[in-house]
Parts: sequence; structure tokens; C-alpha cells
Amino acid sequence: MARLTRAERCSIGKHTPVPARKESDGDVHRGICRYCRAPIMRTQATRIWFLATVLA
Repeated sequence: MARLTRAERCSIGKHTPVPARKESDGDVHRGICRYCRAPIMRTQATRIWFLATVLA
């Protein structure tokens, strides 16, 4: 199985935060993706980084 490129990882939602830019709002951690520079967030329940957009 081939490894995914950085653009491919971001396009399928597997973002990687910039280490120095992580902030915490209680259980929600916010940051910026290292590769696509999009605002991302994660919770203790999900433990994965996803885009910080309005969830409907």
C-alpha cells in the first residue's frame, strides 16, 4: 500500500497540527494544519483532527 502525500491526507480529512500553535478550550483543542494551513480542532472523545467549520 502506497503512502499518501500531504495533499491527499488533507483532502481525506487526516490533518496534522502545527506543534507550536495548539490551543485548548476545555475539552476542545484547536490548531492549524501543518500542510494546508486550515483551522482544525479535536475533542477528547474523537481524538482525531478535523476542520473547524460549522457543524450542522
